[in-house]
Amino acid sequence: MVEVSDDAKGDGALALLRSKFNEARLIHRYVHQTPYRDALRASRSGQWSDTLAHYRHLGNIDLIDWIRLQVEVARNLQQGIQDMRPR
Repeated sequence: MVEVSDDAKGDGALALLRSKFNEARLIHRYVHQTPYRDALRASRSGQWSDTLAHYRHLGNIDLIDWIRLQVEVARNLQQGIQDMRPR
């Protein structure tokens, strides 16, 4: 078994944080360069569903999960459910 020093562990954690930050920055740039335009008079959940289709190809699990949550919350509100947690 290879011993890993605390400094090396810290360097790995820092590299991971930098990687996550750079990924978020690239996604942010992409979203600003290719904005989603919603259809007029579409339901809010429909708009979020279309947004998911628009950005799914990025493959970012966190973004996809967040948009899915927005779809569920919008559907709950359309059904008169004020509890914001997804069902």
